[in-house]
Amino acid sequence: MSDGQSIPTANGQEVTVTINADGVFINDAQVIIADIPADNGVVHVINAVLLPSTSTEDYFESPEAVEVFPNPAFGAITISYPEVENQIGTIELIDLNGRLVNRTNMDLNQTRINVNQIKPGSYLLKLNMQDKFVYKRLIIQ
Repeated sequence: MSDGQSIPTANGQEVTVTINADGVFINDAQVIIADIPADNGVVHVINAVLLPSTSTEDYFESPEAVEVFPNPAFGAITISYPEVENQIGTIELIDLNGRLVNRTNMDLNQTRINVNQIKPGSYLLKLNMQDKFVYKRLIIQ
């Protein structure tokens, strides 16, 4: 890594490396453990979770119109998207290690997902519609 380097992420966005007297940073997250060998590369542990930006044109026109409730969740969640036209797509539940936990087809205006069998913790919900997407945070109790 080098100071000012831009690195593409799995979803196509970029993170920026900053190296200064305070340490090494990925965006605003500090690298706290570096150079851990892994099967497919090298891992660097940071002190924060990097969430995708919601500022590109690839996101829904009004991501705030997407609601997830209850949150924190227990039993089942409802994802509501009444202002989104042509609701053909999928909803993915992703753990903080980037693993897909559940994939569900979107229903008209809202989708209900049973989370009884999902381990408690923090997750990302990714709503995918054609070339548009939005992320929402979810806590399962």
